[in-house]
Amino acid sequence: MHPSRQATRILSGLMSSGRTSSCLVIGLIAVIVLLNPVYLGSSLGHAPTLTVQSGSTSTANAILTTTPLNLTQPNLNASRSFQISAWSSNSTSARTIINSTDAQGETVSAVWPLDQSGMAQAETIKYDFEFATSVPVKGSSGPRITASVGLTSSTYNNWYAQNRTPAYPNNTKTLSVVNIEGSYANGSSRRSLLLQAQQVTNASGGNGTTLFQQEFPGYAAGDGVFHRYSIEIDLQSNRTIWIVDDTIIAMFKLSFVPANMVLIASATDTGNLAVATLEGPVQTALLPLVPITSTPFTSTPITLSISSGGQVQISNFTTSLGQISSLQDQIDRLSGQVGNLTSQNAQLQARNSQWFSQWWFSIVWGLLGAVVGGFVLVSSARMRTGRKDITSESGRASSCPHCGGQMPPEATFCGVCGTTLREARSLCPGCGEQMPAASLYCGHCGTQIPVGDPISPNRSHTSASGSIDENRETWR
Repeated sequence: MHPSRQATRILSGLMSSGRTSSCLVIGLIAVIVLLNPVYLGSSLGHAPTLTVQSGSTSTANAILTTTPLNLTQPNLNASRSFQISAWSSNSTSARTIINSTDAQGETVSAVWPLDQSGMAQAETIKYDFEFATSVPVKGSSGPRITASVGLTSSTYNNWYAQNRTPAYPNNTKTLSVVNIEGSYANGSSRRSLLLQAQQVTNASGGNGTTLFQQEFPGYAAGDGVFHRYSIEIDLQSNRTIWIVDDTIIAMFKLSFVPANMVLIASATDTGNLAVATLEGPVQTALLPLVPITSTPFTSTPITLSISSGGQVQISNFTTSLGQISSLQDQIDRLSGQVGNLTSQNAQLQARNSQWFSQWWFSIVWGLLGAVVGGFVLVSSARMRTGRKDITSESGRASSCPHCGGQMPPEATFCGVCGTTLREARSLCPGCGEQMPAASLYCGHCGTQIPVGDPISPNRSHTSASGSIDENRETWR
């Protein structure tokens, strides 16, 4: 038999019984529940794999390093040796409080040397910091403060005797952010943010040339609010970018590797009390993985590799001790970052595996169960409808085609006119089995069936014939 026909017969047999359909529904629900990955666990489902890649955002051959600058031990000077003014600092914060008792005022300078042994071949160097100035007590001529945070291209030689600010060699370049609150010569007030670049032209006299200056009147100076500044030095394109409160607001064609960070603050006029605070300076540098040979030592290309355990290894190179130390620090930081990313990736996969398998496979199996259950319910409804039709059909009364008389459904002859309503079947006088009306012998036991008596098996052939004749006369 053709497989499709056999399947049709099996399905028809299952649908023929309401009890069988109920069993089918219960069985299907049990199978769905048992095979659902929610109950079997996440082993059947495959969670999405998160791929983590590490490297520089600008080039694949560079390492991004971030170093917080320590502010605890500056080279510190004051024009009046801190007779009235005060200074304080810790690893992340430095503050100057200047108490001006006369028109001369006081100036306080702090210098932090920067270790730039590994910065010679950097692509970019950026310094992020927060800076705030305020004048809590105004002097006789109003509030007066000039304070700056700057970077210099060379280390200072000594201090200017007049105001104790650092003195640098000729041609030293500086980049700075300056807050000015005071008054002009004509008496009008001045409150401005200055972004500027200068070059020392006379080291002995403290003279310098302004290479670039951009002023923003009425902004930041003296408001006591910490504003966020960034000075980004692009050594490849030879330009410096000033970023204030996360917005690029100035750019100038100048670049160098800074040697010092400097904080200078001064106040003048009797009665002025001014405060300048530097917070959280951070140096960020983008360094190439293969430094250019610029030392008297012979150098060969550096080979970097990441082991299966997530550790960065370096081999096959010869270079100076300073470069080795700097590069090893970079490798250690990169190894830590790779380890953290690997750990986070593993945790994320563990969390996603169970959730993804339950969510996805529950929906699939739920839809499958709904489709099968709906099919069975529709089939059961059709079966019930078919039974009602059969019952109603069999329960209707028989109508005589000759006279129209209404007879019970099981009547064989019309009780009004005697017309045959349905075919009468003969009963075997031997075994009682029903045979077609025209049968002469029983198909079950072979007994001869009396002619003309399809109903009573006990009458003789003759009496049956007589009864038929009498009935015929009666019917006539």
